[in-house]
Amino acid sequence: MSVVTRRCEVCGKEFADDGQRFCNEECRGVFMQRSRQGTRRSPGRTVARRRRRRGR
Repeated sequence: MSVVTRRCEVCGKEFADDGQRFCNEECRGVFMQRSRQGTRRSPGRTVARRRRRRGR
């Protein structure tokens, strides 16, 4: 029986594959922090601002 190993997407450390992408919670947090930085604000805010401007 062979153990399937996988590399962490953040640090590259190998770990046993249990359907995870990260070796620990710290790496997962780093990844989530990075992915959140590029998110835009909700489109509802933009539409509401535009409607207020048109009313002026």
